[in-house]
Amino acid sequence: MPRRRLIPKVLICTAFIEEREVLDEGVHITASGVPFCGKVLTELAEVHRVFPYIITCGNEMEDYDLSGLDMLAPFWLDTLKTMALGAARLHTISQIQERLGLGKLNSVNPGSGNVDIWPVQELRGIFTLLDNGDPVGVFLTESSLMIPNKTISGLLYESEKSFTSCQYCEREHCPGRKEEFAGTRL
Repeated sequence: MPRRRLIPKVLICTAFIEEREVLDEGVHITASGVPFCGKVLTELAEVHRVFPYIITCGNEMEDYDLSGLDMLAPFWLDTLKTMALGAARLHTISQIQERLGLGKLNSVNPGSGNVDIWPVQELRGIFTLLDNGDPVGVFLTESSLMIPNKTISGLLYESEKSFTSCQYCEREHCPGRKEEFAGTRL
């Protein structure tokens, strides 16, 4: 019987911001023909090129039967999937920086942070730019949930300024928090 393993996958492209408009409900941009709207897009005010991406831990372990294993097996698998996703993310960023000679890369992610920052439904635009996630086996549900569950998606961009959604997120006990709440909202 062949061994199953996690096989992280990345789907990424280059998109150019063609239009930008600041409105009451947020910033509207059009990147390679696809419209996006959200308050977080103010971070892209000086940016002309973005890298839409989908990074996943892979779907090879999604239907693996853990029932005959230790009761902690689902936890272990979830932890391994998280680690694989994190390693794929770091590798992707370093490869983009190295191959394109870029400096610091930040990411804006639909659904990350408070709901009014950039609604999760905006993932549809990213998936449109990336063949709906098909080449890496990721799909988006009607409610904008990405499957497999250890998948991230967003827009990478080069900037000297540091940014994380955590700066504007009021969820105090978020397990993925990278930075303290700045005390202000976008």
